[in-house]
Amino acid sequence: MKITKDFGVAMLIQGLIVLLLVAEFYVLKKLDEKETVTSTKLSARSYAEKLQDLEVYTRVIELSHNDPESYYFRGHTYGSLERYDEALADYSKAIELDPDFRIAYNNRGYNYDSLERYDEALADYNKAIELDPDFASPYINRGRTYDSLERYDEALADYNKAIELDPGNAIAYNNRGHTYISLERYDEALADVNKVIELNPDVADLYANRGHTYGSLERYDEALADYSKAIELDPGYARAYRGRGHTYISLERYDEALADLNKAIELDPDVANPYNNRGYTYNSLERYDEALADLNKAIELDPDFANPYKHRGVAYQSLKRYEEALTEFNKAIELKSDYKDAYISRAEVYRELGEIEKAEADEKRAEE
Repeated sequence: MKITKDFGVAMLIQGLIVLLLVAEFYVLKKLDEKETVTSTKLSARSYAEKLQDLEVYTRVIELSHNDPESYYFRGHTYGSLERYDEALADYSKAIELDPDFRIAYNNRGYNYDSLERYDEALADYNKAIELDPDFASPYINRGRTYDSLERYDEALADYNKAIELDPGNAIAYNNRGHTYISLERYDEALADVNKVIELNPDVADLYANRGHTYGSLERYDEALADYSKAIELDPGYARAYRGRGHTYISLERYDEALADLNKAIELDPDVANPYNNRGYTYNSLERYDEALADLNKAIELDPDFANPYKHRGVAYQSLKRYEEALTEFNKAIELKSDYKDAYISRAEVYRELGEIEKAEADEKRAEE
């Protein structure tokens, strides 16, 4: 066969393209190897960069159909884009090609967890741990799934194991701290979040977590300092404004609370909590029309959130619209059967209406 000059040039160009793809693949591989999926943000790469990564991985897969790592890394990128079904397909292909691919099981489990397919997630984490009992990441991720299932003792055991295996793993301390908060073990939570901040002193979310913990301990000045630090690190961080606003409410510093809640809503208008808290603040300032508007919005955004029904009931009670107040307190109690403040407020309305037996029953229930 005679090789023409043009054909030779074309082959040279194709060869260079393949070399560039392979080189880029291994650059991305090196980057991604440091990003085994755990319960934190999957990648700092931009959306556009991740789409470019997908193109590279897809071309490499086309050139090498049976390379499990290519499917793994493309699955990782799909997961970081929250394209979980495509991620699952790629991780499953990687596992089919390499049944002992521990990281693929771990990451597929994380994607199952993200889809709330918890039994499948646990099965994958168990397999990853079976393949490598000294691999910290699946313990962290299995703990995350146990947290979602409110199996807190098992979650703590997994986080403890991860920390034993990797004492510098900030994610394990962070997640264990969240579990301690769920168990209202705030001193232990605080110790863990302090450790996380020691390991990562420039992450805004960690200061917000510690601020929340200080708030739960009624250490409000420290909570304010941490929320302010979070805002300093990330001026567009809505959660920190929400937390600081809530702390100002606890201190009855309502003007400052309103300023922070206004900012939180400006930054993230689709979250129910700041509308609820601003409604509570307006109630405290006897600005009932504004309170009702905010509480209506909170309920629109989250119809199963008990607190705004209770606060809307308080507004109606203050306006002497007692039947409407009762409807709201009833709904709050329906959604949250141990809601003591709702029982107390409903008892007050019953007394206003002369229904003393009902009032006494609610007061008794509130004391239980």
